[in-house]
Amino acid sequence: GIAGAAIGLVIFLTLNGTRNGVFDRIGRTVARFRFLGFLSRPFGKYGGELAEMDRVITDVYRNDRRSFIMSVALEFLGRVLMGVEVFVILRALGHDLSLPAAVYIYVMYSIVINLFFFIPMNVGAREGGILLGMEGLVADLVTGVSVGVILRIREFVWIAIGLLFILISPRLKGSWGGDNPAATG
Repeated sequence: GIAGAAIGLVIFLTLNGTRNGVFDRIGRTVARFRFLGFLSRPFGKYGGELAEMDRVITDVYRNDRRSFIMSVALEFLGRVLMGVEVFVILRALGHDLSLPAAVYIYVMYSIVINLFFFIPMNVGAREGGILLGMEGLVADLVTGVSVGVILRIREFVWIAIGLLFILISPRLKGSWGGDNPAATG
């Protein structure tokens, strides 16, 4: 019930923030409460950038509702697909879970790594998030670490593929006539 209320509050604040701006409201709330004073310096220092982010977000919401809805839908689809990835990994490790349970595990994992964004490469936060999501479903330390390692290996493979494309892109650009003045005609 508490998790549902917290998620509902986040959804409400997110929707309200897209309509009216979120960073300005957070800055005013921080300024109102003295015990949050340590947060006022960053809001003061980056106030212009945060106001610009608010303007861009609210502008898309107000003036290009279709793009806004499509971006939210694509983000949701991406989260579900990541849940499918966790589902496949857990099935391969011999755990019989439903797809909604795997999506839940991914969501908990995602929340934890977003809360601890300041930890380099999410070392430990990833596995902790997976364990938090799996608690009550598959409360097994070895499985949580295994899923975290498999996800990390997948990341490194995609990083390597991206670096490979960066390496070969000048050659591809030349063969497609990108830098060749004779090819533009």
